[in-house]
Amino acid sequence: MAREEHSWANHAFKSEVSTTLNNRLRVTRPSTFGSRSRQQYGLLGPVPLTPYATAAVASDHG
Repeated sequence: MAREEHSWANHAFKSEVSTTLNNRLRVTRPSTFGSRSRQQYGLLGPVPLTPYATAAVASDHG
């Protein structure tokens, strides 16, 4: 499972992508599954970032 965390200013997001079972077995059991081709996986962009909550915040900048 690939995990990435990104942040800029006061905002951050985390993405988590899982590989296929075939790709995992190619690595953990190469004698049985090593001859199978690697399957592509991951995020196929563009990926929208949808907020799950909104809130008003006070500002000290007048």
